[in-house]
Amino acid sequence: MRKAISLALLLMVAMFCNAQMANPVKFTSQLKTGNTAEGEIIFSGKIEKGWHVYSTNLGSDGPVEASFHVDKKDGIELVGKLTPRGREISRWTQCSE
Repeated sequence: MRKAISLALLLMVAMFCNAQMANPVKFTSQLKTGNTAEGEIIFSGKIEKGWHVYSTNLGSDGPVEASFHVDKKDGIELVGKLTPRGREISRWTQCSE
């Protein structure tokens, strides 16, 4: 009986731990270039229903903002900052989406 209870508890713990390993946002990137040496990298995110991603310009008084990290490459210089685009929720609301 103890083995059955222990096994059931172990399986429940494994299920709860797996539920915390969600990856609800899938990002893709695209490079747009013109006739100049400058290009634009466009990051697009597909977010599962019920999940949200914070913007990149929140300041220090709020939640942890989204961030992107890039590796430095010889001959490439980053110009400008990330510019968030898309459907934005500008204040905290209980979303039912």
